[in-house]
This record gives sequence, structure tokens and C-alpha cells, in this order.
Amino acid sequence: MNLEDKPLNWIIFSFSNRGKALAKDIEVIISSDEQAQVLIYDKSVHENIQALLQLGFCKGNAILFIGAVGIAVRAIAPYINDKLTDPAVIVIDDFGEFVIPILSGHIGGANRIASALSSALKEKRYHSKPVITTATDKRGVTGIEEIFNRYGVPYQPHRALMKRLNMHLANGGEVEICLDPYLADVDRILLKDNTQTERHEEVDTHVIRLLITLREPTRWFEEVLPYANNIETLVLESQSLLLGTGSKKGLSFESYAYSLEVALKEEGFLIGCIQKIASISLKKDELCMCTLAKQLDVEFVVHEVDKLLPYESLFKSSEFVKGKVGIGSVAGTCAYYHTQDEKALKVYKRNGSTFSIGRLIR
Repeated sequence: MNLEDKPLNWIIFSFSNRGKALAKDIEVIISSDEQAQVLIYDKSVHENIQALLQLGFCKGNAILFIGAVGIAVRAIAPYINDKLTDPAVIVIDDFGEFVIPILSGHIGGANRIASALSSALKEKRYHSKPVITTATDKRGVTGIEEIFNRYGVPYQPHRALMKRLNMHLANGGEVEICLDPYLADVDRILLKDNTQTERHEEVDTHVIRLLITLREPTRWFEEVLPYANNIETLVLESQSLLLGTGSKKGLSFESYAYSLEVALKEEGFLIGCIQKIASISLKKDELCMCTLAKQLDVEFVVHEVDKLLPYESLFKSSEFVKGKVGIGSVAGTCAYYHTQDEKALKVYKRNGSTFSIGRLIR
């Protein structure tokens, strides 16, 4: 299995002797990744199946049942909560023939896991095949959740849109993805079910175009092809910018926020695309930074100077700043530490504040 297909923690339930042997084979497959942790249910050790299921529904886990689908459905029913947070749940018959994702096929990755696990089991002489039932996958179309995940579009604000887009694709409509060049090397992805005409189904001719961007779309998007009039265009922000920042002590939030606005405008970056803010440990309680993180509802992380020093030589160093905090460039080193992005090498300075902006996806 590819590493990207494996969650860090697996809980495997098996009940028959044949199922237990299969569980051991799967454990070997998963454990080839040293980071993966596998817990196999054993009734002589684990008295409470419910406690393991509660653990399995913690974010980041995958649950695998070796047995009947009905057993799995009844077991997980009390814990199913939200498609955005529920874990991948997969069922395999104890002969290892059918690998069936039954929960969180797209967002939790159950479809990808099922396909990868099936391939790995074939190498162990099982006659395995994945049984995928989600509409887009059956039509050979990438699920919109995977596109959002790949390009940093947050799920929660777009729940209704994701549902609409997947239904649109299932009904034969096209979704055109146009990507900010700062975000990806490809500029256009077309999602379309090419099997509709083979099945002589009615096709939705309406096209939905998504502009996934880090910047004001006018900075990069131009109509270059003769599109028809039946195109609906939506702009989605990729929340994948890392803001490295420094400031003088006690700087007002108003001054700090205005300086940030000026810095963002230079490249056209959108403030809603900031995923995380980073500075040095000395600034962990700096009000202007904490206020910005709270207003944007993003994580504010701080680092000890020794972690940032290896990158200091990449930036113009201020002896004054170095004397105060131990490093001559705060914003740039923080952004580059997280992103290794050449964009982060540019530092914006204004009225006692500094900013550096790096891309977490590119």
C-alpha cells in the first residue's frame, strides 16, 4: 500500500478463525509503514467492543471489519456523526475476496484504502477486489472532496456545494476546475462522466466552473476559450497560505492589520487563504497576532529561535532585531521553516510589523 493511503491508526475486528488469519496478513501489510499502529480486536483481551469503536471514531483512525456487512453496520450505527469527521470504515469477507468501503469513502479515504488494500492482498494470493459504490467513482470521475482536499479548499463552509457538485457529476454534468498558477502547475481539470453517452442516459449540459485561488482571480484568470453561456462560475479560496510574522512589542492591532492588508495586496493574496500564522516563542502572547488568529479562526504557532536559525542566512538580517530576540529575521524564517517556498523569501516590512507569505500547497 502507498503511504498516502494509510491512516496512522487501524482497528481491526475479526471473529472467525479464517478472519483472524486474514487480520494478521493485513497487519503485516499495514505495518510495513513504521508509523502505522494496528490494533486487532481479541475478545480475550478486549472485553468492551464499544470502547474500541469509540476509539476508532476518533479523527485519523480507520476501522476494518472482517465479516458480514450487517455486523459492521449495526456496530458502527451509534457512532456515526458527520461525513466530514467520521473515519474510514471498511468491510472484508473472511475469504478476503470483497473489500467494501461502507463509510467515509471520499473524505475519510475509505475508497482509496479499499483499492490499495485489495491490491496488496492480491500480492498475498487473495482473490481480492474493491467494491466501490459511490456515484462519482463508479463513473470514473474524481470525487469533488478529493479535489478540495488536494488544493486546500475547506470542507465545512462548502458542505452543500460538495453535495451539489457530486450530484451534478452523477447526472452527467461537467465541473471545470481552474487553478491559480500559484497553486498548481496544471491550469485546468475537467471532471466529466464520459460513460453517459455509452449508456444513452440523459446528460446535464450545464457546466459549473470552480476558480480555486490564492489570489484575487483578476490577477490570473482570463477567458481564453470560447465558452457557451451555460457556465456558472464560482470562486473558492484555497486555505493554504502560511503567514510568518514579527512585530514590535505592543503594536496596535489596527496598525498591524492594515500593514498586513498592504502586504497581501502586493501579490493579490486573499486573507481568507491564510491557514496558519507563525512567529517566535517570544511573541506567543503578542496581542496583535493573537487577535488576527482569532479573527481568522486559524492556528497561531510559535517556535524557539534555535529551530529557525538554519534559515537565517536566507534573509537580510537586522542586528537590532537579533539583539532583541536572538534572530535577525523572524517573519521570513518562520514562513520558510514551514513551507520551503521561494515566495516566503520575500519579506514585507511596514510600521513595526513584518510579514512573509509561503505556500503550503504548490
